Amino acid sequence: MWFSDGFWRAISCWLALIFSISFFNQVAAIEVHWIGGTTGDWSEPSNWSLGFVPFHPETNVTIDLDPLQDSTVELTEISTIPSLGFLNIAEGDGLHILNTRRIRAGGITLAGELLLDVGTGLEPSSFLWVQPQGSIFMNPGSLVRNFSSSEAPSIWNQGRIEGAGAVSGPSIFRNEGSIVSNLEGETLHLILSFVGGPPAIHVNTGEIVAENGGQLVLSGQLQNLLSNAEGGVDGLIEARGDSHILVGHSILGGVISTSSAGGTEEGMVTLNQAWLEDVRLEGNIFFESVTLQGVIENNSIPAQNQTPHQLAIGISGATTLAGNGRLELLNGSIRGIQSPFNSAAVLVNETNHTIAGPGRILTESFPMDVVNRGIIESDENLLLIELRDEGLSANSGTIRAFNGGTVELRGGNEDLVFKNSIDNIPGVIEADVNSEVILRAGIIEGGILRAIEPVLASGNSPGTITTHRIPGTTLKNVRLEGPIGNLYDHWNISGSIENTGTLSAERLQIQDEVTLTGGGEIQLDGDIQANQANYQSYKHLINEDNTIKGRGRIELSEFTLTNRGTILADELGSQLSIDYASQSPIVNSGELVASGGSELEVNSFITNYEGTTPGVIRAEDESTVRIQSVEGGILTTQGTGEVVVAQGGTMRNIHNQGLLRLQGYTAFYGTLQNEGTTNAQANVGNPVEFLGPVAHLSGNGIWTGTGPFAINVGSDNNSSTIMFHGADHTIQGYGTIRVVRGQFFNQGTIEASGPGILNIEMEPGTRFFQQGTLMVPSQRSMEIETYQQRFENEGVIEVDGHLQIFRRNQGPLEFINTPGSELHVDLQFGMATQRDPGSPILVWNQENALIAGRGGFNLIEDSSMHTALVRNSGVIRPEGGHSSTGHIFLNASFQQDDTGLLEFEVGGHPGSGWFDALNTNFDADLSGALDITLVDSFEPSVGHAYELVTSFGGTVTGRFDIFTAPALEGRWWSLDYLTDKVVLNVNAITADFNLDGYVDGSDLTEWQVAHQAGTDMADADGDGDSDGQDFLAWQRQFGSGIPLIGNNAVPEPATALLLVMGILLPLRKHHC
Repeated sequence: MWFSDGFWRAISCWLALIFSISFFNQVAAIEVHWIGGTTGDWSEPSNWSLGFVPFHPETNVTIDLDPLQDSTVELTEISTIPSLGFLNIAEGDGLHILNTRRIRAGGITLAGELLLDVGTGLEPSSFLWVQPQGSIFMNPGSLVRNFSSSEAPSIWNQGRIEGAGAVSGPSIFRNEGSIVSNLEGETLHLILSFVGGPPAIHVNTGEIVAENGGQLVLSGQLQNLLSNAEGGVDGLIEARGDSHILVGHSILGGVISTSSAGGTEEGMVTLNQAWLEDVRLEGNIFFESVTLQGVIENNSIPAQNQTPHQLAIGISGATTLAGNGRLELLNGSIRGIQSPFNSAAVLVNETNHTIAGPGRILTESFPMDVVNRGIIESDENLLLIELRDEGLSANSGTIRAFNGGTVELRGGNEDLVFKNSIDNIPGVIEADVNSEVILRAGIIEGGILRAIEPVLASGNSPGTITTHRIPGTTLKNVRLEGPIGNLYDHWNISGSIENTGTLSAERLQIQDEVTLTGGGEIQLDGDIQANQANYQSYKHLINEDNTIKGRGRIELSEFTLTNRGTILADELGSQLSIDYASQSPIVNSGELVASGGSELEVNSFITNYEGTTPGVIRAEDESTVRIQSVEGGILTTQGTGEVVVAQGGTMRNIHNQGLLRLQGYTAFYGTLQNEGTTNAQANVGNPVEFLGPVAHLSGNGIWTGTGPFAINVGSDNNSSTIMFHGADHTIQGYGTIRVVRGQFFNQGTIEASGPGILNIEMEPGTRFFQQGTLMVPSQRSMEIETYQQRFENEGVIEVDGHLQIFRRNQGPLEFINTPGSELHVDLQFGMATQRDPGSPILVWNQENALIAGRGGFNLIEDSSMHTALVRNSGVIRPEGGHSSTGHIFLNASFQQDDTGLLEFEVGGHPGSGWFDALNTNFDADLSGALDITLVDSFEPSVGHAYELVTSFGGTVTGRFDIFTAPALEGRWWSLDYLTDKVVLNVNAITADFNLDGYVDGSDLTEWQVAHQAGTDMADADGDGDSDGQDFLAWQRQFGSGIPLIGNNAVPEPATALLLVMGILLPLRKHHC
């Protein structure tokens, strides 16, 4: 407010003093009063107490002094305009001024009725006092005004002034009653202007009203203030039904309102060339040109049929728009105006209040800040909101575009800050469907940016919030809802961005430490980079849960990136790259993804975990992720997608679940848990290296190559490495596995595959521990090269193709098949040494180990002079041919120890070759056990002879300690030990003397009886007697025949002899 209540109390006292002085001056004047009848003519002398018609300024006139008579005086025809000292019209009396007549008086006191006819006038020079019982009725063209250019009257209305015409020019106007324009189609002008002297002060605590279709115009010079309230009592300015008030004056306080009372349509108040301060507005208020100050409680809702025009609203000082009404700009403007008491204006739009465009809110022509706690909106057309560069504009309400409208927030420079939050209450900047908000402000800090998406199948387009400015608007600590921006926008982001919608951009610049939350999307068609202008600030982008997707580049030259959400390349045929030019890596515990036929390229070191949370790098079907260096986390693919490691890459502690392709040299540290496929395109010049103290290649996946691959364990330039190849993992392909420095523990599967040879090379001082499986499929080759004397198999070696173990330096070479291990050879197993023809070669199949198959052991080359030995302390089992039978060929000597076992199968007649055999080009020294098994229900015939062990270039020495074979009905097995072979024979049983189907101790008893009796009842050899030769036949056939339980050990003759010594000796003594 301009003035305090104390000021207005002083003004009231001053007015009372003026009227007291006026009444005192009446005492010295000539007093004339009405003595005529109840009606009469002013111009008739007899109607006056002094017998003459009063018209002189020294004359004070009273109508009338008789309280019992109500007199009505008509001023109709008089040649001279009465100019009185004072005029007093008593209660119940009246004065009618007719026929364009006028009356002048220094002061007028009205307790009765005053009627002004058309064109008539009342011209007080000092004051007009309309007392509570008094009234003035004015007809069109009538006038109440001052008649002196040097003086202006004071008007004090406690009664009623109504009708049409004009009340003009009072120096002091005080209304405690009613001023009413109530003639339909006519206008009552209340002109509160004053020329000369200080500005006039006017007061209204009554009502100023237009009704019954009338119009009231309240105007005057703006510096002549109308105080529309006093002492807590509000004055009322109201347009009632079908009526109109035009306010063109300065109004302080009180109420300006409309209603439909007395009419059919709501009245209307138009504010044009007006100044309002601390005013309450109710109803249909139409703003045209008005200045606002203080608190404007606007509860007005303008009618929708108002015609758009160039509305102009000025804001002086601190101005608050309160209430629940609307201020319709109608393509007009709000701007700050200069005030003697304020260097800048402030417009506060309070909660529940609406400023509605289209139009402009201008802050630069005269500095003005805009603080919005309510609603600022526009439909159909543009509402421009200027934000001054050094201002403090803020929003905790809603700024929105709807119904096809546009709202633009425009600032002068990129450092301008628009606070979209007040006292922790967030503001909302909103674009409804089919509508747009344009941000050209420097910095939007806090609050919510919201774009509304249409209901499905509604035919509407989503609302849009865009920035068309380069270098773009900065969003700081904001919440984003719906689709924000487009792919041509440049945005800067700062602080915490809670993105629950989609932020689209051609360029996204990182101002400082930025955190993305809310689970929304960043749609990119350009780049993300640091704001170069803010070069001194630490810049870090933390993506908590957003999806950053599209195409373009994330340039990490000036900021670091922590991704806990998703970074996604998803456009067919396009690329999203993350470029790296600083020493700080990407930290990813979310997802880095390529999908939809796109490519994601990360030219940066990735720390692919946070704490115990792994990150995921994923290539979906027909898509590619290209990486350089990664530590930790998960790599995975879907369909034909692939993750590609560029030449020179580094991998540390990786979990691969898909297709991982290595384009060249790659260094692995720690663990590669491979549960998918790792495809190495490395070669000897650019190998894959497993480095560090300990390295693990584990999981249930496959390591393979496109063409030959090269794996190095350890490096010439690093300390030694102990590498573990896990139990469920497979290395498959051809190329080189080279233990450069350290040890390689193979606990998984290494399989030769492809057109070339798979080489396993061990440099001097290194070891290869074979604890898993080595597989050489048919038509494939594997070579193991070592500097060590001994190569031990602690697992399984399966050779369906070619396996060669080669010692690269001089000295003996030993292959040890350790207890529990297995060697399966279906084609060729070879061993050789370099430049040392005299060094022995040994294959030792240790106790509880197994050699099986049907291949050859080539241990001596044609030009070699060294010795070679296959030593069996375990089990050798030929297998793999027809009916699972097979032949093993040894280009070496053979030795079987006491613990050794040859397990042979017989599945056909000797000519078929369907039986197991062991052949050597050198000597064979036998011991241990031989076990014979029949396959496929084969029944050998008497006379069949099988060459089980053959020495083609040496001799066979020794015998089997144990020979087991299945029982045959009517037949028995025998072994012939020849100088170069061991033959298994099938013979007819002749020593079953009791004919019970098998040869046992009972037959010995039969032989004893027949021998003592001298009969041929135990004649096994058919010579007609039962003698010692028949006993030897029983001895050799002992245990043969059917039925038998399981296999039966067939003892050698010396063993059988021991069984019967106790019987033979007594018999011989008896015969003696």
